[in-house]
Amino acid sequence: MIKISVVKIAAAVILFMSLNIRITNVFATTANNLVLPNFSLNRIEISKDTWTISVKDLLQNIKKEGLSSWKEFDPNNQLLIDLSLQIETLKKAALYSIDHEEITAILFQTYLLLLKINRDYSWGKLTDITNNIVTPNSTTQANYYFYQSEICVKITPSLDEMSSKVLTLLQLLSTEKDQLPSKAFKQEVIQEIHNIEILTEITLISAIPYNIREQYHLIWNEFFRVIIKHILPDNNYLLLQNKIESLNFTWNDFYQRVSKERLPVYKKHMGVFKRIDDSWNSIIRTVARYRH
Repeated sequence: MIKISVVKIAAAVILFMSLNIRITNVFATTANNLVLPNFSLNRIEISKDTWTISVKDLLQNIKKEGLSSWKEFDPNNQLLIDLSLQIETLKKAALYSIDHEEITAILFQTYLLLLKINRDYSWGKLTDITNNIVTPNSTTQANYYFYQSEICVKITPSLDEMSSKVLTLLQLLSTEKDQLPSKAFKQEVIQEIHNIEILTEITLISAIPYNIREQYHLIWNEFFRVIIKHILPDNNYLLLQNKIESLNFTWNDFYQRVSKERLPVYKKHMGVFKRIDDSWNSIIRTVARYRH
């Protein structure tokens, strides 16, 4: 009979328990975050039903929370969010409508909103700064006024250029209001609206504090912009399927750095980012079921 010492048996039990704990942890991590070393999203398939039933609504939540994160820097940024949504409406009308009056009405609303932003946002900030910058009560307040003035300097030229382009479009539409627009004319209008859209994005990024602006620019371009500007408008779930791995990497990298306080965001932002992360992980769990 082979004799096995108690010490060896105990050592074997401890080793087995250790391995079991590690294996359990791997599966727990996989269930929550789907990050096994060999796990890849490049073989997933997103069907129209999956998109319609769950994925689209989750992306709409991400869009809503992503835009609302601007308000956490400054409640007045809601005006810039409204502008972004207004330009989105304008772009849809230009692409899918042949009604001059409809497009003209949306353009006029856009121009009024730009005037309001100039009055309440830019000039409002500058008035507040000039009234208080001479004798700030603390270093924190001085930094706040520096941040506000720096934003005004950056966004004002973009707002002025947008206003000028909107007026140009209104004039263009007024010259052809009595006839159906030609293909060339329609393309000219769409191109101008695209230019306005770019200026809107520049304005949004400029409204972010300088110490996190670069990172916000990155996450906007490589995550939010893809979802808001390219996937959702045309229900392009095939683009999501093709981009999901890079989107997942970009978001996880940003969220981990924010969570570990490597990026200087306000604590109130964490609630927004947590809700985005929950929605994104729900999408990953949903589509990961359908791999070929």
